[in-house]
Amino acid sequence: MDEYIYPGDDNTSAILSLVIGYSVVLLAFALQPAVKKLVNKINGLKRILAVDVYLLFSFFGAVNVWRGVWIMLDIHFIPDAPITSYWVSHIACFGFLVLLNSSNSILVRGVYIDAEEDGTQCVDFPCYYVRLLVQKRKRKKQIRIDEEGKEMTQIKIEKEDKTEEINEKMLLTSENGDVTMLNETGETINNSSKIV
Repeated sequence: MDEYIYPGDDNTSAILSLVIGYSVVLLAFALQPAVKKLVNKINGLKRILAVDVYLLFSFFGAVNVWRGVWIMLDIHFIPDAPITSYWVSHIACFGFLVLLNSSNSILVRGVYIDAEEDGTQCVDFPCYYVRLLVQKRKRKKQIRIDEEGKEMTQIKIEKEDKTEEINEKMLLTSENGDVTMLNETGETINNSSKIV
């Protein structure tokens, strides 16, 4: 590639490589549903060829992206001390991935025989990072709502008994209009409810 994409101008070569790479990667992701449908319909050698062509196309995009990134780093990030630039960029980028909780994305996870995965997994490029973050946030919110709901259901209604002594004859009227007349000294219980 160095011989064909602006061989004398590294900066332009890196920019063009980034543009080509990201364009191919975006196109590969856009084509993924169509390729999945195709792979579901065909078998045998046709399936292997379709999967390999799609993966080669995607690989071309990924290589161009990383080529552009590394050339840009060589040109602009500590250009006078390349070894220091390499170490700092590797360690800093790994640290950034650790902070994002996605350092395991560095690994190539698993080895398969071409087109032998179940269903359409052979052409599936899972990118679950944002989806997992959203799901994690929803789970935390649901847990918080559930805990608040438990606190609300723990409210009890208790009856409060008040005893009053009555020393003379009086008429008592309840809230619903019942009238009670007491002739002698006695106790009457006034029941009221209160939320605890």
